[in-house]
Amino acid sequence: MIKGGLNVIPYNEVYVRVGGNKVDPSYEAGIGTFIALFCRSASYKDIVSLLRTRARIFVELGKANLPNMPLLLITPEAGAKVFHAELQEQFWKIMARHLSPFQNVRLQHKTLIGSKSKVHLEQKMDELLDLNDMRSKLTDEECASIAGGFGATDDSVAQLLIEALHDDKIGDSTNKLQRIVNEGLVSAVRAADYHTSR
Repeated sequence: MIKGGLNVIPYNEVYVRVGGNKVDPSYEAGIGTFIALFCRSASYKDIVSLLRTRARIFVELGKANLPNMPLLLITPEAGAKVFHAELQEQFWKIMARHLSPFQNVRLQHKTLIGSKSKVHLEQKMDELLDLNDMRSKLTDEECASIAGGFGATDDSVAQLLIEALHDDKIGDSTNKLQRIVNEGLVSAVRAADYHTSR
């Protein structure tokens, strides 16, 4: 069982190479590592879910153990398409600028301010996106919008805020830190997400 309560992985979200790098694969010893993640729809909610699934897998198995794991879009109309870096960059920009932020709908009602569901809170923390994957492609304000609206790891948010504070101190910008915090909080409020507004 994967930490956070995931003991059944839907077949249409994960493709497992039977055998992996093991010499003698078995169901007892393991059947190998993930070679790709895919979703069956190009809708925003499904692609965000795909990114959250990847983040959760990285938390559980380690990002270094799954280098360059491809993301795929598989639809009856278009067949299999690689969700490559250029498409991901375009998607991140749309997320930051035009997409109304939202939480994982399967967890949203279980992670409110008074929620005591440890399993669901752990899953929510595992699904946080890493801003460092997109920092070179987006403005700091866009990164803050994604962090507030969809959730981002503490380390990547801290790095964003520290750099903004540094820019304010050396005079490269005026109130950059305040602008970034405001952008993140506005997105968190729009997503009705107490945890990303913390």
